[in-house]
Amino acid sequence: MPALVMLEGSVYSPADPFATAIVLNEGQVEWVGQDAGARSIADSSMTVQELGGRLLTPSFALAASSVSSADAPALLDDLAAAGYGYARLLLTDIDQEVPASHSAVAADYYLPLETLEEGRELPKGVRGLYASSPEQISSQVLASLAEQRRQLMLVVTDETQVGEYLAALDPLDSLSRLRISPSLEGLTALGQEELEKAKDLQVSLGFSTDFDRAGEAFNRALAAGAAVTLGSTPGTQPTLLGWELVNAAVNPSLPEHAVSARAAFAACTRAVYRAASAANPFTGQLVPGAPAHCALWAITELIVQTPDSRIAAWSTDPRARTPLLPVLADDVPRPELISLYHSGLKVG
Repeated sequence: MPALVMLEGSVYSPADPFATAIVLNEGQVEWVGQDAGARSIADSSMTVQELGGRLLTPSFALAASSVSSADAPALLDDLAAAGYGYARLLLTDIDQEVPASHSAVAADYYLPLETLEEGRELPKGVRGLYASSPEQISSQVLASLAEQRRQLMLVVTDETQVGEYLAALDPLDSLSRLRISPSLEGLTALGQEELEKAKDLQVSLGFSTDFDRAGEAFNRALAAGAAVTLGSTPGTQPTLLGWELVNAAVNPSLPEHAVSARAAFAACTRAVYRAASAANPFTGQLVPGAPAHCALWAITELIVQTPDSRIAAWSTDPRARTPLLPVLADDVPRPELISLYHSGLKVG
């Protein structure tokens, strides 16, 4: 495929907060910058696409959701329509085949931990396993996961499980923890001691889409510098997707729990790929060298949206070099998905 030059739009990228153009080549982001630079790069071997003032962002990524093999295709269709390019799905029926790949949304599948205990060979396409209770975690199980380099999701159904899960992970050496990339999923609450322990053990924290319940703990984890994702609903399918989920974090019912749009968006994009141990550390961003997984949106207005008006005023100063995201408010239409791209190819 020829290189694709997109220009005359807005490109959400930490590489250039004022970017209006981007070059995608061989499945990756080649360059990010201004229209004049893009025009100087473009030649007859490239495809040029004018964005017409639209916004290009990384596509969304789903932190965790439970689904049956039969229902997975419909869920992936819904995700694609909401601007998602990747999902981590917990399969509830272990006797069925892993669903076929989707045309627009890449998916990693996770099976119940008892699948490993039964000694069965895991089907192709299975990225890891998930535990539903701390009692399932033993040194033997962890050693087996590390040997196979399978990820481990720890499904939290009540707050008391968190400490038990972390205690089970504590004896692991650093290399084994890296190989299984453990994550706590479905969090709505988290004690300060558990937060510090999770940070020490490099456990990713997946917070529920119910931000009215999870907001306080999400804020503390974010402020502590923990690895956090937003949109984790093990045991069910997501109720909020994409910009609606970001809006729930930016405009929660309790204003003191609000976070910036930038932080919420990152927790629904790059952070999910990090939790999944993506091979390319830049995945989920539009920066040179990153996989070109992106979404094109029609928007009404761009802004730096934060809970603190003093920070917002500073951030909108061009010298702050803060990239802009769509305004999220009740009286402003949500961004409308125009196109979805995976590895630089239009897939939706």
